Amino acid sequence: MMKTQKTFFFALSTIAILQSPSFLYPMRKDNSIKKSRFLLKTIKTSTKKIHTLDVGNKDTFVCTIANKATLLDLQDPQIKEKNQFTLDGEKTSITRFSPKGDKLAVKNGKNIKIITLSDGKTYAENQTVITELEDVNSFAWHPDNKHFAITKIFMLKLFEYAIENNIPKEVKTHYLEGYSNASSISFSPNGNYISYIGRKYFKGHEIGFVNLKTGKTLKEKLPISDDEKKITFIPQKNCLIIATNQGEKEASLDILSIKNDTVETIKKIPLTGHVECINCFTSGKSAVIATGEKINIVNLATGKIKHTLEGHTKKITNLKCTKNGKYIISTGKDYTIRIWKNPPDSSEVKKERLDFLREKKDILKVATLWKNAA
Repeated sequence: MMKTQKTFFFALSTIAILQSPSFLYPMRKDNSIKKSRFLLKTIKTSTKKIHTLDVGNKDTFVCTIANKATLLDLQDPQIKEKNQFTLDGEKTSITRFSPKGDKLAVKNGKNIKIITLSDGKTYAENQTVITELEDVNSFAWHPDNKHFAITKIFMLKLFEYAIENNIPKEVKTHYLEGYSNASSISFSPNGNYISYIGRKYFKGHEIGFVNLKTGKTLKEKLPISDDEKKITFIPQKNCLIIATNQGEKEASLDILSIKNDTVETIKKIPLTGHVECINCFTSGKSAVIATGEKINIVNLATGKIKHTLEGHTKKITNLKCTKNGKYIISTGKDYTIRIWKNPPDSSEVKKERLDFLREKKDILKVATLWKNAA
């Protein structure tokens, strides 16, 4: 009888362990996930700083170190380098894939050029579309893949990409009066507005928007820094997320809505730590936020941290999500590129746990048999 009871309690204990959330996804008390669980790969880059990072729509991403750019492919099991090419000048400050991933804009020094990628992944020297646009501050692609914008002193210029002879055609010029500089530009998902950070004469910065149809300028005074890594649009929505640091230990996320030429702050999410950079998943439900060496995944509806990923040993410098939402790519001052799997939501974890239990249905049957026998 004693042996029967011991076996029965052993079976029940086994079921309890299998049903535990930590069995599939071990978590710490602070909701951080063990660093090895979702860290898929770490790429070391010797002892040189990674300046830029961007992700295409074909699981391709590009990073630049000094004047060298490297294309890498996430679909390759080894995530090997596909192409590496040298750029003119010393330091690259901007890399931007076009929405379709067939072009790559690269700013090296003060000039910018656009390169075509034959299959969305391959670079060829003879495929340069625009060899040089001088004195460029910042760059952004329009969602239609045919337009782009650049900023220069006192103005924001929007160019139309002309297919004939690969020559860009200037469409509009918007003059932004009262600024000494305008930078960090980005198109809204519907392409009707473009955001920018304007630097006032000795008065800090403010966020502005231009209605591309009417030319009307909208302004929102916020204590922001001139750093495009802390600003991102929420995909599928005309909402902009801005991260603002209040010292080294506190920060906040401001979510701005742009509708009918009106800018409104619809949500403010308090954060702990100093924000280095932010990005948003294509679904628009969650944002990834780098604070120091950690990556926090925040639910934008509730403002709560869903997961914390740890692995970098020094501050994170760049952060991007892939278009399909499966991966997160980060670079840091520890001279590494890290590729992470996007952790599943709690509902997905529950489904995986139930599927796992169904596979172990024989154990459940044994437990039932022993219970009836007792």
